[in-house]
Amino acid sequence: EKGQLTIAELSQKYSLPAEFLRQEIHARLGTVIHGELKNQYLTTAHFSRRVESIVRGVLTAACRPVAVSAIATEFNLPNDSVTNAAVQLIRLAQLQGRLQSGIFTPARFSTGQSDKVTSFYKANAFVPFSLAKDCGFSDAHGFLQKEFPEGIPLATVYVHPQLVAPLHANLQEAVAASSWADVSSLFPAALTPEDAHLLLLLAAEESASGRKGASPSTCKKPLPLVTFDDGVALSHGFLDIFCQAVAPFLAKKAAAEAEKSTAGAAAKHTEENSHNAGPASDDSDEEAEGRNRRRGKGTRRGRGDDKKKKKSAAATSAPASGTVTLGDIEEACSSDASDENSLADLWTSLPPHVQQRLWETVQARLDAHYQRCVADSRRSFREQQRAKTERRAANFQEEFESIVLAVKGLEALGILDDAKHPLVVHLFKTSVGTLLDSLVEAAVAEATSEPPQVNTQNRRQCLEKAAQAGGDVENLLRACDVVQKRAGADLIDSLQGAAEDSHILLRVPDKRRVKQLVSSRRAAAQEALASSTSCDPAAVLHAALGLLLVQRTSPHGSIPFPKDFWAATTVWALLGNGAAGSGEFAGKSSLALADVQPLWLAVSGGEAGKARGEAAADAPGSETHRVMELEASKLLNVFAERNQKK
Repeated sequence: EKGQLTIAELSQKYSLPAEFLRQEIHARLGTVIHGELKNQYLTTAHFSRRVESIVRGVLTAACRPVAVSAIATEFNLPNDSVTNAAVQLIRLAQLQGRLQSGIFTPARFSTGQSDKVTSFYKANAFVPFSLAKDCGFSDAHGFLQKEFPEGIPLATVYVHPQLVAPLHANLQEAVAASSWADVSSLFPAALTPEDAHLLLLLAAEESASGRKGASPSTCKKPLPLVTFDDGVALSHGFLDIFCQAVAPFLAKKAAAEAEKSTAGAAAKHTEENSHNAGPASDDSDEEAEGRNRRRGKGTRRGRGDDKKKKKSAAATSAPASGTVTLGDIEEACSSDASDENSLADLWTSLPPHVQQRLWETVQARLDAHYQRCVADSRRSFREQQRAKTERRAANFQEEFESIVLAVKGLEALGILDDAKHPLVVHLFKTSVGTLLDSLVEAAVAEATSEPPQVNTQNRRQCLEKAAQAGGDVENLLRACDVVQKRAGADLIDSLQGAAEDSHILLRVPDKRRVKQLVSSRRAAAQEALASSTSCDPAAVLHAALGLLLVQRTSPHGSIPFPKDFWAATTVWALLGNGAAGSGEFAGKSSLALADVQPLWLAVSGGEAGKARGEAAADAPGSETHRVMELEASKLLNVFAERNQKK
């Protein structure tokens, strides 16, 4: 009676399982039951033909898109049956059109809409994507590229290359003449600002006019100009000419600014000198008190306050250089020397909106040039000397921190007070001696204006010369005594006092800084061992001992030692005594003393052979050297395996 039933309806009516009914119906199709079973529907042949004829009739007569659901509703038919019938008819070519998302679009309608888009494109040299979508083309971009492969997609429109050609010609002419152009009149009125920007960007590409289907992102070799969305284009040559015209005015303005600030700074400096240079008085007690304070922390804190005051005074005496404003340009154009004012000729000939675009483009460039002019005018020998002093102080601080780490490392090993220990002697002879010589040289140069050549033998002689010139060298002399006695416990304080006499601030690194420095030394030691090769067993041994030593002294400090064999012997003896490292690095050792012992025995054996007069004991190719290379290779392999496990 209905022509179509669902398995669900039969299951509900007869209270039988749906799967059971499906199997029973399928077994009786063509015999007892005359119909078709498709998905969940049992349909008679007559019903299928009826649905097919209805769909054929309705869709054949359709002139515009028709929804399949509308047919099903109108004729009270199942939507699935109508959809299946439409698909079957289209497949058999009995219907001309396409079915997409439940909408049947007749072929005649698609052709008409396509003709509408085509005619608009040919008449206007562009077509909006929205028009193509309104005409039923959901993928408007793909449709237009297929229909018009020569076109160029922008943000909201698809344009013909003939729109680009006149724009490109105008821009090219502006570049050739080192001028500017306003091509806004060549833009179609329907373009959005984004479309105009892309089209102008495309026209600014030299290869754009000769490439079909090119997009702004794929074009190369841009013309040397700056473009704006409103159609204004400024060539780089025009910008250079304008900046060159402004340059004399900026130089004059910068010179006046520098002269003003220099005069203010000079007046301030003169006032400070007159205030500080009072008549000589019997203030020996105050001077002695000052010298005593310079040995302690109070002076360093006071010196920091003095530096802050000097910085504040410098900031007050050197006002900001300022920037170039649009008013400055207009003032320069209206100056009295208008006959030779090329800037006025350029600026006044521009329309107001082009003046605004030009100013937006060159403002940062002019500011940078003006500030460079002011900086060049203000640069003086005193500023250069201050920069040099700051760099020197940074170098001194780096050397001082290295010495502090070494002192802490020696203290951790319990040998800091042993003035005859080889590592202590080496530290005082190299790092400490070099730093002290530099401090003495700085103090003497400041007192006498004659930089001396300082060494271990003439330190005191140089300091006596500085004292005769009025320099304060008491702490430097004390540091010389400490270095001569190799008194490790007093070394840090004496170096800080010596630095104060040289007007240099040396800061003892805090725990965080020490940890950072020790970690970097540990990483450097690991890198040195990792980059060593077994071809140089002595270098491998030095790197391994360096890593073991930094592991032993971590996190307290780090002790550098030379590559000489005496240093290796000394370090080996230190490592053989006492417990392995302590602190947070105790469980992070990447190398153990037992790992290095075979290589140590091999290298020390070679050195012993040389000491006995066996010149070729460790020569390349000898048995001893082969053993050393073998042990070095084993050590490197062990180190590499442990690093991989980490």
